[in-house]
Amino acid sequence: MRIALFSDTHGQLVRLPVAQHLLGRVDAVIHLGDLARDAEIIGQALGAPCYAVRGNCDGGCDFPEERVLELDGVRLLCVHGHRYPDLYRLSLRAEEERCMAALFGHSHIPLQEAHGKTLLVNPGSLYRPRGGSRPGCALLEIACGSLRVQSFSV
Repeated sequence: MRIALFSDTHGQLVRLPVAQHLLGRVDAVIHLGDLARDAEIIGQALGAPCYAVRGNCDGGCDFPEERVLELDGVRLLCVHGHRYPDLYRLSLRAEEERCMAALFGHSHIPLQEAHGKTLLVNPGSLYRPRGGSRPGCALLEIACGSLRVQSFSV
């Protein structure tokens, strides 16, 4: 299963066509907040169902702040990240929910890092990257119960 990961788009989707080209065919889209409503537009563009969580800039939207998705037999914790002061606490939350990965945004900085048995993934920001990173997104692939992540600069 191929899952496109986006975060912190802030309503600015001018780079979406490039991201779409780089990602190729996907089976699902996950938006990790800060203009989570962009998930529907991205999902339509990529032709895939979309899931989203609310970020700290998503006032008044109906998306949850946290959700656990089970896709292709793998549990994924999806949060924006602003409620977790450090990666250790985020990894503990993922372990509590029996998730193989915690997917988050908020920092606008891409990250792929293992904390114990938990994979932490931040796709960065398609609109306003930070920390010297470039605008980007990520692809999470699930195959036979294992995870593989690829980051894309757009």
